[in-house]
Amino acid sequence: MPQFAQPANLTGGTLLPYQVEGLKWLLSLFENGISGILADEMGLGQSLHIIALILLKSTAECKVALIVCPKTLLRNWMNEF
Repeated sequence: MPQFAQPANLTGGTLLPYQVEGLKWLLSLFENGISGILADEMGLGQSLHIIALILLKSTAECKVALIVCPKTLLRNWMNEF
């Protein structure tokens, strides 16, 4: 299996090993058309997981996704993008 690399357009930091594993899991769900829930304690990088997934698949065929997060994260997400 080839070494996984974070998206080139994800700048300003490096994914931690557990974030890479989470992103791989999200990618496998996406590629297999399976729904899933990424739920962890606050502060473990779920926002970064989702941003990285969106960046990786931004050129892919548009698919429907529901991303649920606390309203307090929306401004942070806008700043990150």
